[in-house]
Amino acid sequence: MKKISIGEISISIPDGHQLAEMYAACPTYDFLPWKTIRKILLVNDLLHVDMIDIGANIGDGVAHYRGFSKGKIVCVEADKNFFEILKENTNQFQDIVTVNKLACPSHLVQKVKFSSGSRTGATTVVEKYEDAWRGDSITTEAILDQVRDNFVFKTDTDGFDAEIVKDLDRVLSARIERPSVVFFEGADSQQMLAKQYLPFVEATALLQRRGYEVLILTNYGIPFVYAGTSPSVVRSAFDGLALGYKMKRACCHYFDLMAVREDLITDSIRSGFEF
Repeated sequence: MKKISIGEISISIPDGHQLAEMYAACPTYDFLPWKTIRKILLVNDLLHVDMIDIGANIGDGVAHYRGFSKGKIVCVEADKNFFEILKENTNQFQDIVTVNKLACPSHLVQKVKFSSGSRTGATTVVEKYEDAWRGDSITTEAILDQVRDNFVFKTDTDGFDAEIVKDLDRVLSARIERPSVVFFEGADSQQMLAKQYLPFVEATALLQRRGYEVLILTNYGIPFVYAGTSPSVVRSAFDGLALGYKMKRACCHYFDLMAVREDLITDSIRSGFEF
């Protein structure tokens, strides 16, 4: 176990964890999304709203958010080893809720496989019940019950985030509360190579139809394109990345997507390149 610094905050990280490799290759990895989120919340007088962190891993997202916000953070992490480190890393903060369960839409309970190693975890929908996760799970409704309006919703589950975002859209249909920002991981490299990225395009389109503007970033946190409320721009970006994989000239491993409610001041994602 060693330590890494995220801004002025130090957290423990297990040997072999991929985050150390990411920071070694790109010291500013993952900082741009959080700088953008900070600016969005700041200009809209929402700096200390709650945050949901699905796939919280060892708590690096918590460290980024706690660097500027005092809002309550609900962390959901299924892997028991990562969860123990998550608890250790978040003990230095107040108003943190940690949940050692698998985040899963209610209609997919016992239909999802979760696997994990020393580097990260992964979640996928499976056909056979015997392959499914047998541990505890928590639904989207139960997660949202723990936060107040205007929250930040972040999910990073390595392959499963389209299902989570689609379920978020379903749950929001029956609620008054709305997230200010939804930040999620796009299709991974295997999904891109297998042309299985359409669910991520569809999930993003649901948010756009609900009134969110979208910024697409590379996995290294470099702004790629402002998609606004246009699903066709999102589809074009994914099509282009898939073609890059086919030609072995992809610009990145995968996209991250940030959706901001269009009734807020959204200049920060339109001009995100300034960061």
